[in-house]
Amino acid sequence: MIDIVIVAEKSYFIDVGKVVKFLNTIKSRILNRDMIRLGLVVFSKWAAPFMDLTTDFYRVDKIYESIPVVKGRPEPALGLYEAGDMLIDFDEGLGNEKVLVLISSLTVKPRIPLRLAIIFLESLHVNLYLLTTSRRKPKWLSELPENIVKNVFILRDHNMDKIVRNIFSY
Repeated sequence: MIDIVIVAEKSYFIDVGKVVKFLNTIKSRILNRDMIRLGLVVFSKWAAPFMDLTTDFYRVDKIYESIPVVKGRPEPALGLYEAGDMLIDFDEGLGNEKVLVLISSLTVKPRIPLRLAIIFLESLHVNLYLLTTSRRKPKWLSELPENIVKNVFILRDHNMDKIVRNIFSY
């Protein structure tokens, strides 16, 4: 079984339309595959799980769309910690593959260091992918481990299928 948790930013910094389109793309890609559970964590200056790991993920895009935008500086580390807790809570001890997809604007350097959240996720043996809706990768990303920086993708309308294929080729 594969557990996928999508950690998506909902703030004034992110292109919500691209996030919804990506959620539609990943949903349609895994809809007919067996043994996949999907979860959704949404963050801005706070983080909260909006959909626990489930095989009934048909409305993940609508759930994300219905969440209001919150003012404040986005803190992706909070979303990563929340997603890690979700993976721990729903771990059945079967050695499931764990994939975490962080969708963030990454335009503003977070106050809470991402490095510590990434170390926490590495201890859970999670494959982490970072997607940004910014036009280019911010310079502060070079502070992150090299194996994470190579899994940072710029989310564009024409490359969403390629990113989803990349996620499933780990």
